[in-house]
Amino acid sequence: MKATLEMLCGFTAPRSPAVIMSSVRITRDWAYATDGPSSMRVRWEGPDCDIAITAPQLQAALAGIVDDQAIKLVSGDGFATLHAGRRKLKLRTVPIDGMPEIEVKGELVFKEAGPLADALQYALVTASKKNLVRPEYCAVLIDQTEEGTHVVGLDGFRANLVKVDSEPGKYRSLVPRALADRLVKLAKLGGQIALTDDRVVFRKGDSEFIGVLQHAGKFPPWQRVMRPDESKMFKLEGSQAPILAAAQDAQRFGIDTLILSLSKAGLKITGSAKGDEIEHDIEIDYSGPEIEYGIHPVYLADAITSMGGWPSISIAPPASGLPMLMKLDGRTGIVQGKRV
Repeated sequence: MKATLEMLCGFTAPRSPAVIMSSVRITRDWAYATDGPSSMRVRWEGPDCDIAITAPQLQAALAGIVDDQAIKLVSGDGFATLHAGRRKLKLRTVPIDGMPEIEVKGELVFKEAGPLADALQYALVTASKKNLVRPEYCAVLIDQTEEGTHVVGLDGFRANLVKVDSEPGKYRSLVPRALADRLVKLAKLGGQIALTDDRVVFRKGDSEFIGVLQHAGKFPPWQRVMRPDESKMFKLEGSQAPILAAAQDAQRFGIDTLILSLSKAGLKITGSAKGDEIEHDIEIDYSGPEIEYGIHPVYLADAITSMGGWPSISIAPPASGLPMLMKLDGRTGIVQGKRV
């Protein structure tokens, strides 16, 4: 019970001006907490009550209690008494008025949370952390069509998208960045997940997490945002380490643009800044035209490390303004390049 209450304390909104938003509420059936756009609740097996206790106060009371010790909370007039073995702590309660409960309507179809969580984690790499002009970029799109379901994250310069197994259909919602990150962490514990038009529900045992989704109307048509030229694709065999090493060297020397030169002789990666220069030659099997393309080393490194395998890479001519593309097992990473 201690671990459950501590977990709920972590789901509150400690910076909220409303005290009730930084509190844990305990009812006859549930113990739950909310930060506004999401909530977590767990079946409560203690005495019948309806109280709310601020998270800092509750956490302080739990600090000296053994993890597996039985805990009871008994409500009083303006306070609650926490019983744990021989310990008896009196905690001040707060008015419960105004603590929202996130409702879910309709029948839910639950599926294993793992595949969707993996897709969210991959898409989050390129979702904006802060974008006041296009706040929809600070979210991950779940886009289901007749061709399947894609999970997409982008920030205008790069994108990560992955196709997940699903039935053909029509569904389109945004998962806010903080909510997607929380779902990824929860799914690592196992459990199942369900989606409605404006809610996501995660369940594991007696625990239930509910998050509010956003309307995806303003999210750009990602299929047309970046159109890679796959006709000039080459495959990097064995390991992506040489390209990753070049990107990391560039970051170390403060180089903000890497030049990728592709020819029949192979792939040459160069860059310079303040007198420092780097050059990496990589053997590849390529018989197409000579191409030079500029790319940001941080974006290149992020794309490779998030791919987690041996990608095939497409480099488009710089005059076209097309991006670089990586593909591996249903995952696609797209990075907008620079003219050289």
